[in-house]
Amino acid sequence: MTMPDNPSDNDLLEALDAAIEAVQPMPPSVVAWGRGAWDTRALDAEFAELVGDSLVDEELAESAYAIRGVAQPRMLSFAAGEVAIELEVEQGSGAAQSLVGQLIPPGSATVTLEQPAGTREAHADGAGCFAFDDVAAGPARLRIRRPPDEQLTSAWFRL
Repeated sequence: MTMPDNPSDNDLLEALDAAIEAVQPMPPSVVAWGRGAWDTRALDAEFAELVGDSLVDEELAESAYAIRGVAQPRMLSFAAGEVAIELEVEQGSGAAQSLVGQLIPPGSATVTLEQPAGTREAHADGAGCFAFDDVAAGPARLRIRRPPDEQLTSAWFRL
């Protein structure tokens, strides 16, 4: 690599990076460790575990009593200490679903729905209610941020 007469800082950094990479390439494990460190950036968030899933409860009841009823929305409950997230999953047309939730105790918050395809945000109102429309099937989790610095992350769940 040839350098211009008056190299900029970026030119110097690129040359240094190329020289280091030529002598000692970065091991793939370093990238994996870096991603792991990035994933732990919200460790200060309290973890809300799944404590209720109507889909599991229905499957247990059907296997024990062979009862079939009218399809109801799926209800999920997450809890962490005195804080809870109640979530209703309703099947829409096709594969799209809608999520309607409430935070307990109620209060405004920013709610982020995380899925492998990306994230979406909604605002929980003063009653703690929030909603997401046209949600794809697959793994998901919720991140709740309440002022001033309360954070809550749900366990991963499958839609």
